Amino acid sequence: MAEASGQKLTARNLVLGSLGVLVLLLSGLWLIDPDAFPVGSVTEAEGPAPALPSEYNTPPLSEAERIARLQRSIDEQRKYVEKLQAQLNDPNGEYHKAEKRFQDIDAERDKVRREIRDLKEAGKDLEAAAREVALKDIEARWQRQRDRFNLAIQERKTLQESIATATKQLHEDERALARLSGAPSSSASPSGGSDAPLAVPTSAAKAKEKSASPSLSPPALLSAPSSPLAPSAPAAASSPSIPVLPPNNRVSREVERAREEAKLKEEAAKKAESKVQSISERIETLTENIALTKKLLQDARRRADFEQQTKAQLEKELQQKTSAKAPNAELQDIQRRIDLAQQRFQQAFAEIHSTTDHLHDLQEELNRLQAAQVRALHDAAAKKQAAEAAEERIAQLQNPFRPRNIVHWLLSHGPRLLFIALGTFVFYRLSRTFSRRLVQILSQGA
Repeated sequence: MAEASGQKLTARNLVLGSLGVLVLLLSGLWLIDPDAFPVGSVTEAEGPAPALPSEYNTPPLSEAERIARLQRSIDEQRKYVEKLQAQLNDPNGEYHKAEKRFQDIDAERDKVRREIRDLKEAGKDLEAAAREVALKDIEARWQRQRDRFNLAIQERKTLQESIATATKQLHEDERALARLSGAPSSSASPSGGSDAPLAVPTSAAKAKEKSASPSLSPPALLSAPSSPLAPSAPAAASSPSIPVLPPNNRVSREVERAREEAKLKEEAAKKAESKVQSISERIETLTENIALTKKLLQDARRRADFEQQTKAQLEKELQQKTSAKAPNAELQDIQRRIDLAQQRFQQAFAEIHSTTDHLHDLQEELNRLQAAQVRALHDAAAKKQAAEAAEERIAQLQNPFRPRNIVHWLLSHGPRLLFIALGTFVFYRLSRTFSRRLVQILSQGA
């Protein structure tokens, strides 16, 4: 009897000791978990972003300043495009005048050549020699008009390219203004306007899911479809036999909040990357516009130099004709051409000034965009780093060997395992007791 009582006490002490060791083990695992006593947000705090370079370490412009400056740039760019188009389509522009003058002098040269050939065939050598002297003057004028027309052709080609590039830059600035002000942009490109209306696809997808499955409750706004803790309509429809448990425990709420935060940071990172891409496209177009504007400036300078040289040649010719006692009609014609050359020189000089001013404005805009690109790259890198940290945080929270997850697993499955162990132990004790009783009965009967 005493032996049986001692065995009972020993078994009881063994069970109580095991429970005590299990409780101490769980408490130790709970205490060594660095997240056992969370402070602040569930996710880890974001580290400080790397500092900007010293030359860009100036306070960024506010949205009001950016909108006002961008609107002013759009207005100036639109006026510039209208000016270039008017210059291109002007029937009295330099291109059409140069074309008409060259056609006239070319026809006159061909006519004089035919006259000289006819006079030589008719044997009128003296008259042919006189026409050959006049032909030399016509050849010089033809050379000048040909060079002027070539310059006008080159300038017209550059003008057409500048109009196309300036129009492209105008549209990109309008899309950037629409994104800043929140207004819809009808000319938004897939790359530049992908970061503006972010809530529209979400609303359309929700409406589609709601119409496809009206009996299911709509998903949460920030629920992650890949999370087993958050119910979603497609998952419930594809596997109706799998029960979906609500996030009713601390670990599930932690993971769910971490996923929501990671989703927000990922969207912010995508917005920042889209902004960087938009600024890069604007810089590329602006750089091309600056190159073409420099080309227009070079064409205007060449035209001014050419007209100045033409004027100097005509003045020299006028002096020679005056010394040779040339007829007044011929002298007046040379003086008229000198006045026209001076007028064309003044026009080219004015165009040089206006193009130079516009080039300075474009260069300032490029400097502002480059500074904005540096800030956008810096912001995109910081947000990408935050998104990656949030993903690492989710992986850490879902690590099965994390002490918190081990504790959660033991709390979820421990009672069941304990009941199984106790049942096994009771069955073992009962089987030993019954076997002993059976042995005693058989021994007494024998």
